Amino acid sequence: MPRIDNSHAAPGSGTSSQIEAEYPERFRVRLAGRIDQVWIPAVYDKPLYQAELIVAKSKPLQWASPLALIGMPIVEPPGEDFDDEQEDSQNAETIMPDGDQQQSVLGKNPMTESLEVRFPSRPPFSVGERVTLIWHGQRVVPGLLAGCLLRCSGVISTHTYPPVMYNPRYEIVPQYFLEKDPRRG
Repeated sequence: MPRIDNSHAAPGSGTSSQIEAEYPERFRVRLAGRIDQVWIPAVYDKPLYQAELIVAKSKPLQWASPLALIGMPIVEPPGEDFDDEQEDSQNAETIMPDGDQQQSVLGKNPMTESLEVRFPSRPPFSVGERVTLIWHGQRVVPGLLAGCLLRCSGVISTHTYPPVMYNPRYEIVPQYFLEKDPRRG
C-alpha cells in the first residue's frame, strides 16, 4: 500500500528573513505577486494544491467581524486593490436618512462592529519574500500556473516558515495590463 504524504513544507522555499515580530501569529492579509512554482499531488495522495507566491505587495487587513476569528467566511468584493483611499471610503461613517445620527456602515450591533487591530506602518512582507498558498480538497486550481500574476487574501499563519495561507480568495491579474501600463517605461 502506498504511503500518503501531504507535508506542507514546500521544497526549495524562500528566503531566510522572518515576518515582522509586531504582527500576530495569525492575521488577515492581502498579497499580490507572481506564482513561482506549484505542486500537484500524486494520484494516491489526498487532494491538496500548493503554490509558492513571490510577494510584490502586501497589506494587513482588519477582521470584518468577531465571527471571522472563529473561521466564518468573510465576504470581500472582487477586484479590491491596495489603495488606502478606497479602504478609507469603505470604512467611512455615513449619515442615515432618518436623522442627523451618524452610524458606521456596519451598524450599531456590537457583534458586527469591526475589530480595529493596530498593525505597524510597514507591510508584513517585503518584496521578494515567499508565501505558500494551499488549497485543501483540490487537485487543480483553475488558472493558477507557475508565472501567473495573482492577488489573494486570507488568513496567514506565520507559525511555520515560509508563512502559509490556506484556501485563499484569489484573483488572477491579466498580464496584458502589465505590458500595456503607460506608467511603466
